[in-house]
Amino acid sequence: MVMSRSKRRSPHRATPPLEQNATTTEIASVPPSRRELWLVAVLLVLGVGMRVAFPSRMAVEHFDEGVYASNIWFGPEAGYQYPMRRLYAPPLLPSLIEWSMIFDRMGEPSSHKINSLAPLVPSLFAGCLTLLVIWRMTREWFGPESGLATLAIASLSDFHSLYSRTALTEALMLLFFVSSVWMMKRAFSTSSYAALGLSGLLTGLC
Repeated sequence: MVMSRSKRRSPHRATPPLEQNATTTEIASVPPSRRELWLVAVLLVLGVGMRVAFPSRMAVEHFDEGVYASNIWFGPEAGYQYPMRRLYAPPLLPSLIEWSMIFDRMGEPSSHKINSLAPLVPSLFAGCLTLLVIWRMTREWFGPESGLATLAIASLSDFHSLYSRTALTEALMLLFFVSSVWMMKRAFSTSSYAALGLSGLLTGLC
């Protein structure tokens, strides 16, 4: 006589582990393990390496890049900026590029040639910082596995890497945009006025 499937089943089922019952928020709130931090470090090294590799091949080549990076070449008669620059770009990125070029010349004689990498520093920094923001945001929303997967996609993105190596607005704008969405979600979840204000500030900068 064959025992029916229902009778073969055990009357007491094993209780699933706590991790399987935990919500995504609870899992994301757990501090990163050593293994996760190692994986994050490896992905960040790869991502940053792709963005800063071969610095001798990076230079201001596009017309818009020239507009953004030309503040230092104009005097008071032009308002210390490219003529009619407001038609090309808001003031934040050109100002950051200008200061990076000023710092590059500090302590050097007036004849010192500006490093071709100096105008690209703001975008390089923004592009690398975006990777960290994307990982933290995705981990907080969907858990450690999603955070690592998204970090891998962003770090190895050739499209984002190329824009991070230019003196254009895309890398900086993306950093502010992603950060503002992250803070807005946190403001809604925690009713934090600080997160709400920071989200508004980041949106304005974006």
